[in-house]
Amino acid sequence: MPVNKDVVYTSLDDEVPASPWLALPGGKNLGIGRHWHFFSVIFWILNGLIYVVLLFATGEWARLIPTSWSIVPAAFHTFLTYITLHIPPASEFHPYDPLQQLAYAGVVFLLAPFMLLTGATMSPAVAARFPWYIKIFGDGRLDVACIS
Repeated sequence: MPVNKDVVYTSLDDEVPASPWLALPGGKNLGIGRHWHFFSVIFWILNGLIYVVLLFATGEWARLIPTSWSIVPAAFHTFLTYITLHIPPASEFHPYDPLQQLAYAGVVFLLAPFMLLTGATMSPAVAARFPWYIKIFGDGRLDVACIS
């Protein structure tokens, strides 16, 4: 982190030489790999946003999002059916059984946003600009080990 507040901090300031066996692209170009990584995240975020918009625009949300709390005991029953190595009756699949519906809704609406929020904490630029944001998710962040 920069000591002087007048200096603009970028992830290039964190570059350390690393073996290509540990990090790509390796050498003194580790910061470039980080730039490509965060640049590609933009496309994943756009893809997710388009998916959610189309989910609601086409009405497909009704197949994915649980509309009643009765799905919780039904999902538990389905879980017991699977854990005992039985197959649920075909009548439970329309188009997903309750356990699948809860899992898909959880991934789309809970896990994916949480991954985006916590993934931003790994950016050194975010850590430098918004140190309070990092503390929301704990005090640590992923650092690259320097092998000399």
